[in-house]
Amino acid sequence: MNSHVKLIRCTRKLLNELNTEVPASSGEIHVDPVLGEWYCNLLYLDKRRSLLFTSADTLYTFVVPQILKRDLETFDILFAQNLRKNLEYEGLSVTLIERIISIQDVALEKTISRSVLGSMNDYAIQSEYFVTFGGGLKNVDILELNRKLNSAPMSAIGMKSGIKALLDRVS
Repeated sequence: MNSHVKLIRCTRKLLNELNTEVPASSGEIHVDPVLGEWYCNLLYLDKRRSLLFTSADTLYTFVVPQILKRDLETFDILFAQNLRKNLEYEGLSVTLIERIISIQDVALEKTISRSVLGSMNDYAIQSEYFVTFGGGLKNVDILELNRKLNSAPMSAIGMKSGIKALLDRVS
């Protein structure tokens, strides 16, 4: 495989939901040079299946709530559409967004970084807090929740926020 892909490393729980068996990596995957690898975990917010996507290098994160089984059939499209929505909400230019999400091919692999998973656990706890104290998913603006998550300083990236680390990487 010579072209670059968006590599999304999924937790075992999510891979089971996706009904996907990930083969051992052949080492031939050329990861997207702009944002690198992504991680994704399945979580439940307000008793609803949701996905938490996190960039391994920048910890830029977004939650996609209320996922149905059929939504998982187009996992790559779900990822790209929601990444675009969140970057637009952050006020990034169309040109910069296109640069970030220009690669459409998605490859799935198993998670390998405990550090990224630890940061994702922090984001999951914060998400649960915002949803619970916001009165449930029906009362919470998910784009605003994601903005709050990405404004929190994270020790794994030198106390930068996810949005700051993302902007530093792409500028």
